[in-house]
Amino acid sequence: MYFFGSGYIPYQQSVNFAQPSLATILKEQGYTTVAMHPAAAKNWQRAKVYPLLGFDEFLDIDYFENPEMMRWYYVSDRCDYKYLIKRFEERDEGEKMFIFNITIQNHGGYELTTSGISEYVNVRNGNGRRDNIASQYISVIRESDKALKNLLNYFKNVNEPVILCFFGDHQPNLDQEFLEAAVGKDLDDFTFEDKIKQYKVPFMIWANYDINEENINAVSLNYLGNILLEKAGLSTNGYGEFLNEIRQEMPVINSLGYMSADGVFHEKGESETTETINDYQKVQYNVFHDRHGRLDELAE
Repeated sequence: MYFFGSGYIPYQQSVNFAQPSLATILKEQGYTTVAMHPAAAKNWQRAKVYPLLGFDEFLDIDYFENPEMMRWYYVSDRCDYKYLIKRFEERDEGEKMFIFNITIQNHGGYELTTSGISEYVNVRNGNGRRDNIASQYISVIRESDKALKNLLNYFKNVNEPVILCFFGDHQPNLDQEFLEAAVGKDLDDFTFEDKIKQYKVPFMIWANYDINEENINAVSLNYLGNILLEKAGLSTNGYGEFLNEIRQEMPVINSLGYMSADGVFHEKGESETTETINDYQKVQYNVFHDRHGRLDELAE
């Protein structure tokens, strides 16, 4: 997102023709590619975008029969994983499958009903009053923990190799008072380093067989697909190889700026544009925007 403007939504503004992606990389290596999301297909133009990203199927809310809901409005993670397992078990014998599954249980805002939450967690602020927004968020995250444990227990007992990558794309939108208490200062006094922390989310790669264990302290989402492919022993494409090189010099890059190899974060617009940044912008433009002039070696 470094090269896009604030508020830019690629799904709605740019994905208008076929794009190389993690799905196309795996499809070329014999995988059936499935996208899943328990909501309306029209949201964020997913019904249009997923085929352009190389997915063979898109399973929207219609695939989830009589779904279990959380907070009245959203399909629970437990139900979502139930149908993920269902699609996994519907495969043909020997069929390799890549499933890109986006859960919705923990979607904001966090002032809905408590229906479906088995054990509500109360978070209190400095005055001893319950913080309703933080309480609901922590409560649904607790439910997610339980659902994830059940999912991992299922795949532990599957006889063929399975690898899972579990990640989130942003932090929850909690109220200002909670955020200030967590950081220990007023929002107006947040430094650039404080703002960077708001962009940090955890991820986990897990397999039901032995893989090389590793703790990655800092990485941005643009590199995560390559990390998953490496752990799975699979090859990437030309664009992925380019990203692997870029990562050595710039292990993190996002809309705020980038981290250099020495661990220092540089704010966008406040530091000199490097040759690596310029190369990245040109290559990303060629892959993402240049319908007729895309370099074949980047997508292959």
